Amino acid sequence: MRELLLSGSMLRECLSEKEYRKYGRKISYCRGDFVYLPTDRLDTLFIIERGVIKLGNYSPKGTEVTYDIVYPGEFIGNLQYLPNTIFSEFAKALSPVEVYSYPTPLFKEVIRQDADIAERFHAVMARRWCRAETKLFVNASLSPGERVEQLLQQYSQKVAAEGGKFITVSTLLTQKDIADLTGLTRQTVAQIMRNTKSSCIKVA
Repeated sequence: MRELLLSGSMLRECLSEKEYRKYGRKISYCRGDFVYLPTDRLDTLFIIERGVIKLGNYSPKGTEVTYDIVYPGEFIGNLQYLPNTIFSEFAKALSPVEVYSYPTPLFKEVIRQDADIAERFHAVMARRWCRAETKLFVNASLSPGERVEQLLQQYSQKVAAEGGKFITVSTLLTQKDIADLTGLTRQTVAQIMRNTKSSCIKVA
């Protein structure tokens, strides 16, 4: 598993006991639960301690669209850095998940005050940026089959699942998720999987 860049305990050390009791919350979610929905008006950041979360939104037709998978040590929620912009996305647990939640203003204040946390925050942002650029490059330069193959390799890590077992992240993704992340249709992904006779993606 990748390095834990941020953790709830790191922020805990920067807060007074009063602040932590008032604001710091550790929340658990089961696989399939929504941490938040596009209709929620968030002023909260969530730091992922365990599990993986799918980020996305809904198309005008109401279809779920996935655009990122995030891991422990990353954060999700509304950073409130873009004025006059409505924050709209969903966050859905792909496995059992534990997060720490903090009000966005408090989170940003900690970043301003603590150089180590600021460094880790910027590392997470840079990693997200790099991931997005890589995805755009792959989708523009590789064949459909190569896109799917690379994505499966990207999500080959194992995460804790129900009953103390560990499961590969790629097996938690539907064909629709793979299609969204590779810029393909679900039908194309299904055909690729049939041609390669792979059973590592379940049917949506």
